[in-house]
Amino acid sequence: MINRIIKIVLVSALLFGTASLVSCDDNDSSNKSSDTGIAAEIYEEYPYYESLTKLSNAATGIFTGKIVGKEVLYISDITGETALDKNETSNPDDYNLYTVYEIQPTEIFYGEFNKDNTVKVKIMGDGETVISNDAPVLDIAEEYLFFINYYGSTPSSLLSNIQSIYKENNDRFEPISDKNNIEFSYNELKDITNK
Repeated sequence: MINRIIKIVLVSALLFGTASLVSCDDNDSSNKSSDTGIAAEIYEEYPYYESLTKLSNAATGIFTGKIVGKEVLYISDITGETALDKNETSNPDDYNLYTVYEIQPTEIFYGEFNKDNTVKVKIMGDGETVISNDAPVLDIAEEYLFFINYYGSTPSSLLSNIQSIYKENNDRFEPISDKNNIEFSYNELKDITNK
């Protein structure tokens, strides 16, 4: 008898929970993106690193660099191929919109690239009408510190929208996201990356 009551309570809870999820108000102004000019918001999940050491260990590239260019492209998450219009590709569903920043490295702390070649880093969305949660918008001619997954000939990715980009201020690196609490000195980064 107890098992039967528990089953009925569980089924009722599941049905009630499902109904409450479906009954969202479409007229709620917080769901409208037309007020902001945003056509779509993309939610991405990414890891959270508890320390500079863990962040550094996860990266395949760590460097400072100046933003020298940017373009908006569709990139296949399967093949890495790029296109200006995803509808002109054989598999449009494989392509997502990215802003690709071209960065001239100024100092390399770790990675398989050199200061003579630019590095391309992609961030999902175009930063204006299609945005990704917590996606940074970077300024041309500004210099930043990056923690990336380096892919060579295809655009690299940030480890995290929140924890992958820093600005240098008096020999300290400060996060550009206010959601990031990892801050460190130039010497701390050098010590970790030289191990």
